Amino acid sequence: MGQDQRTQGSAFERLAADHSGWTINREPRSASPSVWAATRGTEHLVAPTAADLLDRLEGQELARLQAEYGGRYSIRHSRTLWIATLRVDDGTEPTLMCDTWPEMETRMRTPGSWGQVPRTRRPR
Repeated sequence: MGQDQRTQGSAFERLAADHSGWTINREPRSASPSVWAATRGTEHLVAPTAADLLDRLEGQELARLQAEYGGRYSIRHSRTLWIATLRVDDGTEPTLMCDTWPEMETRMRTPGSWGQVPRTRRPR
């Protein structure tokens, strides 16, 4: 198996796991190779590879999260990590880091408290 096949397989697995609200398939094209496509409601995205489609979908989700939670959090995404940082300290976790956008959205909805110590720590 070549490097490209492993990359696409991994991207395809992430497409299926993290983007269950989208219908993912391959669309045949008469004059060119088939493309990867994702549809959700009226949104329709296409890309030449599964990895490219994953990038486009994650861009869509990042824009949606920024529109919905951008007043409270500064949200960004790297290749492997989703990061949200509070804009104003409100006593909850100041920075959230997650592997997937659904996990990030869940944590932004219900952030944990921050800086609480489970027991008194006094020198003995």
